[in-house]
Amino acid sequence: MLAATAALWLAFNTPSLTGRVLAALVMGAAVCTMHYTGMAAAEFICTTPNRGAIPQGFGYMSAFRLPALVTIVTFLMVCVISVDQLFQRTLLMAGRGASTPAR
Repeated sequence: MLAATAALWLAFNTPSLTGRVLAALVMGAAVCTMHYTGMAAAEFICTTPNRGAIPQGFGYMSAFRLPALVTIVTFLMVCVISVDQLFQRTLLMAGRGASTPAR
């Protein structure tokens, strides 16, 4: 939590690009550290007689299907962000044209 706090402070209190890159690296280290600390503290208990059984039912995701889901969601997010950026650029250009005074 200390590293995440330091990264946020750096991100909002340094105007230079170098400071923001450093903040991003510190935040990446903080996220990884918190993830691995939580996973080390987690305890998973298998309660099925067949340990190789693939989960069934609503709300369960097989480890075999997870990479495909992550790929599809990532692709959809890239598409949505790209369309949003296109609309923002179009609106910005339209706004610049409307704000110029008539002669």
